[in-house]
Amino acid sequence: MEHFSEIYGDSYRAVAAVLAQASRAPVSEQEIAGIVRQHTSDENALYIVPKLTSGDWQLLRRNDDGLYSSVTKHQGNLPLTHLQRAWLRAMLEDRRCAAFFSENERGQIADALDCAPLYDTQRIEAVGVSSDGDSYDNSGYSARLRIILNAIRQRTLLYIRYTAGTGRKVSGDFLPCRLEYSAKDDKLRLFAMFIRYGKAVFLATVNLGRIESLRPSREHYDGEVDIDGLRMQMRCSEPAVVELVDRRNALERFMLQFSSYEKRTRYLDEEDKYLCSIYYDPSDEPELLIRLLSFGPVIKLLSPAALVDKLRERIARQWELISSAETTGGDSDRQE
Repeated sequence: MEHFSEIYGDSYRAVAAVLAQASRAPVSEQEIAGIVRQHTSDENALYIVPKLTSGDWQLLRRNDDGLYSSVTKHQGNLPLTHLQRAWLRAMLEDRRCAAFFSENERGQIADALDCAPLYDTQRIEAVGVSSDGDSYDNSGYSARLRIILNAIRQRTLLYIRYTAGTGRKVSGDFLPCRLEYSAKDDKLRLFAMFIRYGKAVFLATVNLGRIESLRPSREHYDGEVDIDGLRMQMRCSEPAVVELVDRRNALERFMLQFSSYEKRTRYLDEEDKYLCSIYYDPSDEPELLIRLLSFGPVIKLLSPAALVDKLRERIARQWELISSAETTGGDSDRQE
């Protein structure tokens, strides 16, 4: 079993819950699956349950009656291992941390961890990420982020002035609801409800880097905001249906890559493949296509037809660029 993973913290809570139950009384495979799904996603359960029941992780033993018992009898609170602390120390060196913690706070956290970083973050170069990401180390950016985080926690309104993607200046009273990070764009974006005369008007998406100023609002709003429901209304009418073959750890990589998307995944036993339906915002379609292309032959986009056509167009353009580069290189060689 892997010592530590930064990807799915809920996986460890799910496994701990299974072990706690299995240490009190033997459990069936169906009960294990039920406990895991209570603590994590269905997609994650597809990975965890077979690892537990097959013995790969050596945490459960199968009894003669087909039930499973924990190999340990006592469950305790586990302290952070040196590997965990070293990984957290490396994360503290990430430039994005500057937006969430002051220099003094980062120093205090580093002293508490009391270890060297697991790796040098400066030696890692992300591929396929926008080069104009947010300026996380900018003091103004950090100050605005903290105000927004506090407004989300306290459920208070802010008067925000920002520049939209079209270049239009926008200002108004907003109720900040949720922050989301785009790995492709390397930017934070805010989902906020525009409020006017005490009523919710529409859900706005605001890039934090485009916010010029903000201050407490004089508006008020006493209603509830179903951010997930509103985003579902904004999502595509037909999901992207993807067929995936679990080669080279493809399933885990796929779940990580699309962890921010709503998904429905099922295993096709007869074909030994997975079928995943991804629900996405139409405005995120270019990013979705780029992410799908990165998996190469281990996936196949089945529908919708319009999205399949766009994927084929992208592949054709890439092939043309590669062919053009090879032809130019060949002509240059002949001239020499």
